[in-house]
Amino acid sequence: MSISTKMVLSIINIHSIFAIFEKNPKAKLAKDILESTYQKFNLSKVIAEATKWSEICGTAFYKVIWKNQKGKVIAKDELGNMIKEGDLEIIAVPPYEIFPEASCYAGLEECSSIIHAKAYSVENIKSI
Repeated sequence: MSISTKMVLSIINIHSIFAIFEKNPKAKLAKDILESTYQKFNLSKVIAEATKWSEICGTAFYKVIWKNQKGKVIAKDELGNMIKEGDLEIIAVPPYEIFPEASCYAGLEECSSIIHAKAYSVENIKSI
């Protein structure tokens, strides 16, 4: 395992600048929110995956997506299928799946559109 991979696998730590602020409720709340988010989205796994792609290809992307199948059950449809509230998911994306609007832009924030293209097997497409 590379040094960079070991570094990103360690959990996020927030420390107040001065020892007198260690018991600051706002700092504790921020730390608790970050730790909860880190655990909820299994960020150690996502960061490790992005680091792998970055080491192989030179870069990687993080993508926040909405998953309808996540979250609490809120109702059932007429067929008895559960309808869930949905939730966010964070994934690592290899750079060869990302196509910006134009390659002349310095960063993705300049693009008005970005395509995330992913290859699927014929069997996978038939099952959808």
